[in-house]
Formats: sequence, structure tokens, C-alpha cells
Amino acid sequence: MIHITYKCQFCNGSLVLTGDTCWDKPGLSIGRCTVCQLVQVSDFSHVDKEHYASDDYLPADLESARRREWRWNRRRVTRLRELIPDAHKKRALDFGCGHGGFLEQAQGLFESLVGYDLSKRVCEEHGARGWACVSSVEEVPGEIEIILLFHVLEHLPKPWELLTQLQEYFPGLETIVIEVPNTDEALNSVFKNEAYRKNHYSADHVYYFTSETLRRIVEFASLEVVMDSQLQRYTLANNLGWLNNARGGGQDLWPFLNDEKLNEHYERVLTSQKVADSVFFVCRRSDFARPSRKPKD
Repeated sequence: MIHITYKCQFCNGSLVLTGDTCWDKPGLSIGRCTVCQLVQVSDFSHVDKEHYASDDYLPADLESARRREWRWNRRRVTRLRELIPDAHKKRALDFGCGHGGFLEQAQGLFESLVGYDLSKRVCEEHGARGWACVSSVEEVPGEIEIILLFHVLEHLPKPWELLTQLQEYFPGLETIVIEVPNTDEALNSVFKNEAYRKNHYSADHVYYFTSETLRRIVEFASLEVVMDSQLQRYTLANNLGWLNNARGGGQDLWPFLNDEKLNEHYERVLTSQKVADSVFFVCRRSDFARPSRKPKD
């Protein structure tokens, strides 16, 4: 019998398989590093730039995706307005803008905002709606002071390299805002919902962060975390759907639970326990003297 030894992509520590697999690729196992505790897939060979640049990666109907994520992006805009009061004086880059939901809702939040996505189709559709979007970092206009990375780092084999490269390429960069899924969210860590756990791991997400493991990545890339918080994307009703019916969609079954005040309180409670479904960091670069150099797309 052949014994396979897995190593952590970040610190080269030993990777112990958890018994979980990806729902869309059952042969792809999940492991946890015994040294840094970073959860990750056992094999990264399926991840490449062409996969994310493909016109088929994102759905053909981007408008439907934006409607589905409307509440998420409204919460992001509200939070950034509170955290960065002078945002209207800053030039921002939505790196990995995807469906364009944040681009749509953040118009007017910054002095200027441009999206970046590998898909030329996506960029053309956003441009047709009047939202600046480019498919090459070299096309980003002007100096950038804020970079937004909403659910990007979990897709990259070496996210610490991207964080370093962005600082090198944009010498005027001051702030990086990072949001990633939280693998310690309540459905996993508190309720230990088996149905949800089987849905939680997918081949597109090669890392599964917690607040602690994301901090290690960020600090390794010479960034200082100035705000360590969380954000809850899915509603109370959605989570109750998993607990009661072993699937999401509870917001459609019990619309009376979609009350905004109720869900704001639900988010505050989850965040206070670090079990909301997304980790949300605001980071400041610690070195402004680095030379400019193009990052890898």
C-alpha cells in the first residue's frame, strides 16, 4: 500500500486529511496543516489562470447573480463608508470583481473605482453598463490607493504572493480590504451540520480560512491588520433551512425572518463569536518604499 504524504502549501508543514472531500470533485480531499492550521485541498493541479479567465466560469446571466448578492454588497458598501470616511477621496480597485455587484453599488463611494477580472466577457458587460473594468492589471488607470479583494484569496494557490505583488506594483497603495469565507462559521463549528459540510468544500476554493489563518497569510505579506472583523452574507432563515431541511433557501420558505433588524442582530452575535460566514479584514501596508513591478494576472 502506497502512503502519500501531503504538505502545506504555505508553511510546508504536514497536512492531515480531515475526511472531507469537495462536493464537485469527490477525489479531492481536504487537509489541515499541523503547524499553521491552514485548511486546504490536498492537490492544486486543477487550478490555473485559464480556468478563471474562461467565459464559462461565471454565469451567462450576471444580472441574476448580482440580484442574489445584492444584500452582501450593500453591507460591504455600508461598512467601508464607516471604516474609510475619506473613501470619496481615494482611487480604488475591485480586484476579481466577478459578477460586478460591488462595482454596481459602490459607484460614488470612491473618487474613482475600477474593476479587474480575468474574463474579457465580464469586463465588456460591465463596461457596457458604465462601470470601469479591465482584464489586465496594466490597464488599471492612474494611481490606486485602495484594493478590494472580496472572495478572491481562497481561489489562489499562493495568495501571499498576490498580496506582495500588488504592493510592489502600486506604490501609492495604502489599504487592502480582504473578505474570504470563514471555515469556522456557525453551521460548521457550532451546529456541525453534516449536510452543509458536504456542500462547504468545492474544488474552486483551495484554501479555507479562519481569522487566525488569514492573519498569518496577511502578516507574511508584510501587511498590518488594522481591523479584524467578520461579515455574515447568508441570513438567519437561510441557515435555519440547513438545520431544518438540510439545504439552503430558508429565506424563501420563511420570509418573515428576512427582517433587516433581525438579521443585523444575528450578524452581530455571530461576529462576536467569530462564527459568521466571512472573515473581513482591513489591512495597511507597512512599507511604501517598494519599487513598482507588474504582478501576475
